Amino acid sequence: MHIHQNIVAANQVTDFKKYSTHTLYSNTCKVRAIAKRCFDLMVASSILLAFSPVMLIIALAITLEGKGSVIFSQQRTGKNCTPFAFYKFRSMVPHNTPSTKLDYVRDTDPRITKVGSFLRKTSLDELPQLFNVLKGDMSLVGPRPQPVCHLEHYGTKIDDYALRHSVRPGITGLVQISPLRDADEYFEDLVKRVKLDLHYVSNFSLEQDIRILFITGLKVVNRAKKLL
Repeated sequence: MHIHQNIVAANQVTDFKKYSTHTLYSNTCKVRAIAKRCFDLMVASSILLAFSPVMLIIALAITLEGKGSVIFSQQRTGKNCTPFAFYKFRSMVPHNTPSTKLDYVRDTDPRITKVGSFLRKTSLDELPQLFNVLKGDMSLVGPRPQPVCHLEHYGTKIDDYALRHSVRPGITGLVQISPLRDADEYFEDLVKRVKLDLHYVSNFSLEQDIRILFITGLKVVNRAKKLL
């Protein structure tokens, strides 16, 4: 499968229906897609069951720390460029950021709470996305979902940017297990991240998903150990 055979016209960037990549990968093996979905449902359900006590403790800690909702929800771009409600544990003080504004959050951001800092460093803030997986908005593995404004902003600047939306976005992916995860938000780094996402899209296999999940787990454990 060659990604560059399917270039989406740049002037369609602001129209989600026209910009849909639904037909770009019509030759993708349906059996693999079904296997991936079944795998997602099985693993996501198991993780939710195992981590439910931890999630309750996190919810209590966020509530005790200050005002604001436990869950942070934001519109992100999903499969076929369709927006969906993306969930995370709230790690910042309540604030209003326009959905059209590119808002990059770094570890030194003063809006991050004490509980939120721990959650972000251990990736525990991502646990609510397991519900996104069960709903079908996300997969365990895939390109990370970005705010809707990213598609409008980068769709005409980075080649084949929209093709990363031809699959369900993931909780983790190739970018998250690479050094690019911690790279600054420079344009050159974003281009490299998109290339990794497109590599995943065009070379999907369940074996690769399992490998990415395994490496992600090791990285999360190592980050948690450094905090102890």
